Amino acid sequence: MNKRRSENWPRPDRGTMKMEKFVYDGGLLGTNLEIPGAKSYNGKTSDVYILPAGTRLKSMQILPREGAVLRIFCDRVSGNNKRFTPAIPGQGRLLADLLAYWSPIFERLGIATHFISNDIRAFFGKEDWYDEELAERSALCFKVDILGVENIARHYMRDTGSGRKQYLEDGTICGIKLPAGINPGEVLPGGPLWTPTYKSDKDPWIVKDKVIEEFGNQTALALEQNALLLQLAVNGILNPLGLIVPDNKTEWGIDARGRLLLADEYFSPHAATFWVIRDLMNRKITSLDKDPIRRWSDANPDETVLPNWLVEEMVNVYSTVRKMILGEAA
Repeated sequence: MNKRRSENWPRPDRGTMKMEKFVYDGGLLGTNLEIPGAKSYNGKTSDVYILPAGTRLKSMQILPREGAVLRIFCDRVSGNNKRFTPAIPGQGRLLADLLAYWSPIFERLGIATHFISNDIRAFFGKEDWYDEELAERSALCFKVDILGVENIARHYMRDTGSGRKQYLEDGTICGIKLPAGINPGEVLPGGPLWTPTYKSDKDPWIVKDKVIEEFGNQTALALEQNALLLQLAVNGILNPLGLIVPDNKTEWGIDARGRLLLADEYFSPHAATFWVIRDLMNRKITSLDKDPIRRWSDANPDETVLPNWLVEEMVNVYSTVRKMILGEAA
């Protein structure tokens, strides 16, 4: 396997130098796969290859006619509109494993997801471009057009963030009036609350009528019901494992058949926050998420190279999440 250390990310122009299949710096930063007929783009944590629909593979499997994407979860991190180096070892594998863990659970709840399979070797193992690097960090998913709304359900009062700030200022969260005196870590009265926001840099919240106006009553109702169901169901699963998710933010898309599908990644340290119940019972909030990187970036706005202690802290976060949710050692 060809590995090199890169200080230049995003990846360089294909027309100026020979591209290597994988770019490394402490972990996998990105990929440059030559998949016939595929288009690609870089997400925050994954490289996405849009595959030709209906293609018959050498494995004799046929890609979905609705359209499919190969999502490769990398170890790179970003924040505040910057990409950082080095990568965080183990991140991509954890994100892929959590996607494969949660998706069948949500399907059994009646919530359709974009996930098809994480058995990448069975689909693509005979293709010329395939590499074993992909086996434990990738997923085949339906292609969707992402809706321009962040679907959010809030269940517990946060100790930081826009919701907490707004509550302290005027007693509301996203326009919803709440009783006085709710402390961080406490359940929101009447919760969970549906508080969708627009997908933008500042994520301004929007009222239900506006969601109905933009996406239709059926889609708006499905977004609301699914956000609330996910919040309650995931906590029902995680609480016995010693964790709480105070809220959730999910992305949804429409596939070629017109189905509303849960998309991107969900209920991972990058897409959610996990609180440790043991600490919460002692009035201490311990968060397992990517906030350490956000806080460091806010305090060091000109820096893009992560210090060793921060990389180690994030490795510990991922290891703890893997052990508590998946029951596995890192």
